[in-house]
Amino acid sequence: MHAEGQIVNMDYRAAGIGLVNAIVYTPEDLNYCVHLQYEFTQLGWDHWLQSIRHEVPGHVLRQISAYEDNYFDVESLSEEANAKASALCRVDELETQVQEVSEKCQHLESESIRQTAEQQKTIAELRKELEQLKKSAETPKPGVEPKKEEEESKAENETAASPPAPPPPAPPPPPPGSLAPPPPPPP
Repeated sequence: MHAEGQIVNMDYRAAGIGLVNAIVYTPEDLNYCVHLQYEFTQLGWDHWLQSIRHEVPGHVLRQISAYEDNYFDVESLSEEANAKASALCRVDELETQVQEVSEKCQHLESESIRQTAEQQKTIAELRKELEQLKKSAETPKPGVEPKKEEEESKAENETAASPPAPPPPAPPPPPPGSLAPPPPPPP
């Protein structure tokens, strides 16, 4: 009869643990589940489950495992929440930095485009001015001979019409008995 009482006792334990599982983990509000879990922990429930774990049959162990599998580790969840909050703050900081860099890039790009447009406009104006100068230099003014051409033709005429100049006379010989000075350099 003692063995039969133990079997019934184990069935009651399994049913009791199953009831606690249903009470603690059935509510939809997770905060309430954590509150109930905390109340049972304060009553020594977790310690009692650990103490009977090695002396109960399989169907009771399944109920103990179900309780432990559904257990909310509030400390771990709190650490994860803090880590997530910290990560979200870092993400916000990085997004702000990315936004600032993006704005700087846009400003630099628009400034570069503006400067390029100004430089292209200046280049176009200088090219136009250069073309005008070339045209004005190429077209002679009516009644006026360009001075440069006139001077060049005059210089050519003078060199062609005049004979080459005679070489300068040689210096007189030195008096006898004196040292002769060195000859002058050729022209």
